[in-house]
Amino acid sequence: MNAPSQPMINVSQGNFNQNMLLFGMIYYYKAFRTLWLFKRI
Repeated sequence: MNAPSQPMINVSQGNFNQNMLLFGMIYYYKAFRTLWLFKRI
């Protein structure tokens, strides 16, 4: 009974990983920009 659900879990995991990578890049970019602005002051 687990066979049909495995591919769906793999697909959702792939999308989740891509979203986490995208959010991570945005978060680090914002954090780096904020630190850079504070460093200039």
